[in-house]
Amino acid sequence: MRNSKSLLVERGVTLIELVIVIIVIGIVAMPFAHGLYAVSRSSVINNEVLLGNAYTQTCAEHILYARRNQGYATLTNTICDTLPIAAGLAKTVTIDDDSGDPACATASCSRVLIEVTVNGQSRAALSFLLMN
Repeated sequence: MRNSKSLLVERGVTLIELVIVIIVIGIVAMPFAHGLYAVSRSSVINNEVLLGNAYTQTCAEHILYARRNQGYATLTNTICDTLPIAAGLAKTVTIDDDSGDPACATASCSRVLIEVTVNGQSRAALSFLLMN
């Protein structure tokens, strides 16, 4: 006949104890899971900002190249439409007459705004004054 001490050793873990341990581990793990989600989302936004900045710079260089080689009059809001943009990003190019700016007292000027958005939220913007 076995003694009561050896019965306790062979008994193992009950189902209730196992369920309690799983619940406690789940409660403790929730903040970590939330933190990992936040890091993952932050990484996606940083990538969108990086791609947006690269696009705005490329578009600005394209505008300067077009002004130098094709003339100031060829600049329109659709000038960067031929440039590729990453999936999920939307761009807006606005070229407005800004001859009233004090810096443009002796030449005609245009204010150029290039903005990249994702689902309506701005990720990158570049604005500059272009003189003829």
